[in-house]
Amino acid sequence: MASRSSLSSPQPRLHGACLLPGHILVNERFHGSAVVKALQESHVTVQMDDNMGVLDFHPSSDVGVVYLTEADLLEGDTYKSKLNKLTKASFRKVVSAEKTPLSSQYFLSLQKFVVIERGLVLLPVANSDEVGKILAQMVM
Repeated sequence: MASRSSLSSPQPRLHGACLLPGHILVNERFHGSAVVKALQESHVTVQMDDNMGVLDFHPSSDVGVVYLTEADLLEGDTYKSKLNKLTKASFRKVVSAEKTPLSSQYFLSLQKFVVIERGLVLLPVANSDEVGKILAQMVM
């Protein structure tokens, strides 16, 4: 799907997206990824968008999802500014993060920041394939 607008917003928004049942809006950076493949295997129609701001997925018209990979967690606190912007949004927000043997040592601080400090929903996942399956359930 082409870009919706060339204007950038300081906070994430659904930019008027009205998603049909069985469809998901996915940030262009996930094009060809295991997440997209898992969604397609679950018979979800994937629409790519390169203007989603900090958001990675829109499984429905009123829900935005940010996905933090193992690499994001290993980089340290760089995800905090992204999640601070997400907190300002008016729609329902979910943060999905990979909890692996490598990232588990950082997971407690992520959990405190996301759930306690920001009041967001945190869904721990094992890998990107699992994220795709969870997103497919959110769509259906």
